[in-house]
Amino acid sequence: MKKQRLIFTLISVLALIVILSMALASCSKTHKCSFDSAWSYDSTNHWHACSDKSCEKTSYYGAHVLTDAFDANGAPISLCSTCGYSEPRISTEVSGADQWNAMFDSFPPANFTEKAFTTNFDHSTQQNVMLEQTTIITENSRYYSSVGAENEMYVTKNTDESYTLYLKGEELPSDCDKTKFYHIADNEYAQYMYEMSATSGAMVVTFENCFDSFTYDSEKKAYVCASTIEATAHFGEMARAIYCSSIEVFVSSDAVTAINCNYTFDLEDKSYYAISIYDIGTSKVEVPQSIVNGAETLYP
Repeated sequence: MKKQRLIFTLISVLALIVILSMALASCSKTHKCSFDSAWSYDSTNHWHACSDKSCEKTSYYGAHVLTDAFDANGAPISLCSTCGYSEPRISTEVSGADQWNAMFDSFPPANFTEKAFTTNFDHSTQQNVMLEQTTIITENSRYYSSVGAENEMYVTKNTDESYTLYLKGEELPSDCDKTKFYHIADNEYAQYMYEMSATSGAMVVTFENCFDSFTYDSEKKAYVCASTIEATAHFGEMARAIYCSSIEVFVSSDAVTAINCNYTFDLEDKSYYAISIYDIGTSKVEVPQSIVNGAETLYP
């Protein structure tokens, strides 16, 4: 009797296992993938993963297509615009002081993008934004400046050698709506602002004759210098000595592509400027058509 009960129990367990296996198999056959909207990626490929983590199926699986870009700090990166994957852009290692100096012989560059602000030496709260963003395009006769959040300027040199200026913010007369862009038509003030912008609107830094102060950081893909050294600041055709620290110089194809550093004009000063210069030689700026269409003329 006991033997019969044992046999019956074993048969029941086996039957239950078979039924469960069939049910699970049925479930797996009827599973429909729902893919995440966010991209998943590794260093080579990207894809949309199934929201069921036990499912290994993917959608839109493909290789990264990397293009040259810059991160928020101005460091050169290779970016996949499809999924957002990025990696430090491979930097050319400099052969020695002669090549290093030759790269800076071409400075100041014809066009670049710059961000700068001031802060305290003790790294406390940023004091004020001196120059939020400036792009100089002398080759294409375009200049854009944004000083703080409320002030913007576009100035262009036109094909007929006239100049056009678009202003927004505090530089406008008091009776203007400062939230709008205003067009100062082709006049002497527009020419003055263009020439001033092209010669002294933004500063670039050079580190000629300083190669021995730098070491190559393979992770950052940059030449770095943590100590304070004397460098040269260029304001268009003007130049002067400054003191720089926390320096990063990015190089590609025997040309400087980006510079990050802190600097001060006086070692006794209790604050310093933090500056990023990037998109060197590749910056582009155009006046948005919406500004051109919506601008109001201030002066004939």
